[in-house]
Amino acid sequence: MCKETLQAMADKWPHSIVARTQIGEFTGGLLTPKTMANLDSQKKGPARQVRCGRKVGYLVSDLMDWIAGRTEIISEREAVVAQAGGR
Repeated sequence: MCKETLQAMADKWPHSIVARTQIGEFTGGLLTPKTMANLDSQKKGPARQVRCGRKVGYLVSDLMDWIAGRTEIISEREAVVAQAGGR
């Protein structure tokens, strides 16, 4: 994703923390709480987590950095080529 899109997503969020249970809402459905839990258990999630009892969340700034490092823009043409099997 481009930085402007990520920043717009962060700017719309009303809090400085995203609860793991709200990760789908925050990312527009790109990530799920289960995916984040799995990535966290493999030490592949955002570097820092916020815990309160059994609840887990992420600082928006950390989450945005992590998402930016894992995403890329695929142009429409590249997506068509990928679907066609690389032809």
